[in-house]
Amino acid sequence: MLSASEEIGLSAEQAGDVDSWKIGSVRVLVAEDDSDLRNAVREALLMKGFVVNSASDGAKAAVLAALEEYDVIISDVRMPGMSGIDLARSVRSVARPPYVILMTAYPEWYHRANHAEVGLVLRKPVSLARLAYLVENAARRRSDEADAP
Repeated sequence: MLSASEEIGLSAEQAGDVDSWKIGSVRVLVAEDDSDLRNAVREALLMKGFVVNSASDGAKAAVLAALEEYDVIISDVRMPGMSGIDLARSVRSVARPPYVILMTAYPEWYHRANHAEVGLVLRKPVSLARLAYLVENAARRRSDEADAP
């Protein structure tokens, strides 16, 4: 049976002290207006052991982010109402801002998103396994930053 770190492709060095860092404590918010993709991302992350909430648009995600602390936010860039870029900007002001991963299928939005000062911008379609790997790495970096003096 594979360990959680081996399952997502982390070496022993990258995984560090597995006992001191738990995937199950990582809180992820998924904002995606395509319900099939939102549910697929949510299910893939739940299967890896993350705690996941989801929202069908940026405005609903912003409300959730104001009510609870998230380690990582995954958001579509182009959504009705509030865009993923606007969502990313709205969460910057919290005490411990989440790491933001934006996704888009539109080249013109990809370039805008790259200038939005977010953690990462991915082009759709996105591999769910790769996304889970990126979420774990982002959460680990955020945790390390919080532990730094």
